Amino acid sequence: MRVICIVEDMLKLIFPLIFVFANFSAHAMLRCEGLWFDPRLRSDQIENIPAYNSGSGFIVPNELLLGKQKEAFGKLSEGIYLTVGTERGLMSSSLAKGKIKALIQVDLDPKVVLFNRINRALLAGSQTREHYLQLRLNSTHADWLALIEKKKDLSSEDRQTLSRLEAWQWWQEKVQNLSTWKKFHQNPKLNDDQSYLDANYLYDDVLFARVAELAKQQRIFVIYDSLGKENFKQRVDGIAEALQLKLSVVDLSNAWQEGYLGHENTIQFLESLKPQMQSETQFVFTYLANPGLRDDTSSVFKYLFTQLSQHPYLSELGVVMANMARVEPSKTNNHRSRVNRFDDF
Repeated sequence: MRVICIVEDMLKLIFPLIFVFANFSAHAMLRCEGLWFDPRLRSDQIENIPAYNSGSGFIVPNELLLGKQKEAFGKLSEGIYLTVGTERGLMSSSLAKGKIKALIQVDLDPKVVLFNRINRALLAGSQTREHYLQLRLNSTHADWLALIEKKKDLSSEDRQTLSRLEAWQWWQEKVQNLSTWKKFHQNPKLNDDQSYLDANYLYDDVLFARVAELAKQQRIFVIYDSLGKENFKQRVDGIAEALQLKLSVVDLSNAWQEGYLGHENTIQFLESLKPQMQSETQFVFTYLANPGLRDDTSSVFKYLFTQLSQHPYLSELGVVMANMARVEPSKTNNHRSRVNRFDDF
């Protein structure tokens, strides 16, 4: 960050007229996009838009009662939020009372990555929460192109995303017209089962302002990779070093399960990130804890928060994961969901 500031000062001295002319709308973009000369900080582009018939993947948030954890998220330390999935990281970051200064969204599902890139661009281009709702729910590709022309401070990444006709066509098919978004796309007070209550930034000005600010400051990094890969670890290092921030949260969702990252690989992954952690860094795990309601898995998710200071020897988390696995529905259950367990506990 200091290098970028020096560059800006030089520009002021060498090209004062150019700087003054551009500064009114592009200053923030120039500062942030300077970071992207480091390839570790660039968000990943999905070159080939997923086929319409390939399914929707895990883009619709299925953790309906995340708002019940608002007190825990409100106690997070200041720093970077790292997570998998789509809306999970945005909802959680919005509940952290402004302490999340950057969001890293990583996933191996190209649909999740594409959703995150488009949603970030819409958040960055929105003027108000109501404007964002219109862009998200009803916009045409012509609206996206008009947004590019009007919002000169949009990042090159976001402009590239919104310029693609096939990206808008995918968004229309998988977000605007997909019926499974109904509960998320309406005011949570209208959901009889309290789905997304207290966590849906689409209908809360304070929560929306927090995630929109991250997008406008170009502090949302979208990565197409696996948690355990060395390349991903290097990219997290790059983001943390460039922003001079430490990790506030490593949100693993259910990736700790065997069949996904697995217990041993999860511990190795967390060890690799330890230099970017602080003693208050939180680990968030999601698991199932009510076998009696297997056909309604979205309502029985449980969340476990634990700090690095509580487990300075990360190998201790093996016991934590084993205990979570023991209370989950058996792998012999015929019901298939995102969080089926594949281990032998």
